[in-house]
Amino acid sequence: MGALECGVEGCHRATREGKPYCYEHVERHPYVQELLLKLGAMDDEVEQVRKRGARVENAWGPLACEVVVKLRERGGSATCERLSRDLQRDPDVVRALLWMLRRVGRLVLTKTERGATVATLTLAELAA
Repeated sequence: MGALECGVEGCHRATREGKPYCYEHVERHPYVQELLLKLGAMDDEVEQVRKRGARVENAWGPLACEVVVKLRERGGSATCERLSRDLQRDPDVVRALLWMLRRVGRLVLTKTERGATVATLTLAELAA
């Protein structure tokens, strides 16, 4: 099987492993475009959280959903600090998202004896 040529008009670079685009044009692949859109949406969400804090409105944004998914993976509960590390996000951003998710009823927040904030998904959210 011979090497394919990049699908971009005028580009004659060979592609690898049957891919439709060379390394210079990989961003044109639909999957890569989808990932770039998701990353951009997450960046936008972080910016909104930084500006508005827990008053941010999008309880179904990609980062808010990532928090919920991570809580599900952890059995429904985790500290804010653990979530921040797991998601590699600023603790202030995660804390604001947790308060927003609490406000809309997707989770509850409690404190440990040491004062750490613990997020626990509601039963309805766990079952979803």
